[in-house]
Amino acid sequence: MNKPATKKDIRTFGIGLAVILAVVASISFYRHGQSLKLWWLYATSGVVLPLALFAPNVLKPVYKVFMKVGHVVGAFNTRLLLALIYYVVFTPIGLLARLFGKDLLDVKLEPQADTYWIKREVKEITQEEYERQF
Repeated sequence: MNKPATKKDIRTFGIGLAVILAVVASISFYRHGQSLKLWWLYATSGVVLPLALFAPNVLKPVYKVFMKVGHVVGAFNTRLLLALIYYVVFTPIGLLARLFGKDLLDVKLEPQADTYWIKREVKEITQEEYERQF
């Protein structure tokens, strides 16, 4: 998804960045006391906020870098989470089902069966059931 960045997108990003920088600085100040290392966070927040509000296009290169990094991190996280869910949740469930002889999808072949068709009860559907399907 490579849509061009609008002023609104950049402005929202800048305001969010300024708030996050100020919050991180405040938390660090609260936990560790006064330090010169924290003032650059406050100063950066103080520069980014007016730029975001009054000249958002100045932040466009920063926005692009953050978006590229975000896409890379998002792609990595997606693959990592899907792999973890597959190997930590679904694989053990499948192995346990196999161990206990369960056929959860009903796909076992039965040579003596005439058909695999599952007969369902046929009932007349009323107008009300069509309108309220769920």
